[in-house]
Amino acid sequence: MSGNEMDLALDLLDRQIVDPEKRPVCNVDDVEFFEPKNGAPYATAILVGPAAFAPRFHGLLARWFLAVQRRLHPDSDPAPARIDFGSVTKIDNAVHLNVAADGLDVTKFEQWCRENIIAKIPGADRAGE
Repeated sequence: MSGNEMDLALDLLDRQIVDPEKRPVCNVDDVEFFEPKNGAPYATAILVGPAAFAPRFHGLLARWFLAVQRRLHPDSDPAPARIDFGSVTKIDNAVHLNVAADGLDVTKFEQWCRENIIAKIPGADRAGE
């Protein structure tokens, strides 16, 4: 493959995404494409979260993932979280970004779960100590 082409299933899906400080952000769950009228399609964004991950499954499992996200997410019909492909600086054993983890909206669902579910579990504030 040329330097501009990759096998998405092998080279991108499920890769760890890291910020410039090498802090883990999330994993690649899907990719958004743009298809120009003339020319080859190209990736415009990395999609993450249950709304991006669930369609990779079929049947009951996919519906379950989406139902859980809809039930727990503050939005009524949440779309997949997006990371603009322009923020990607390198792809090797991880997907490297030029944006800090806390500057991304991709962890909004995780933060909401942490604040509204995990924090209410007795002793959860000491998890990982």
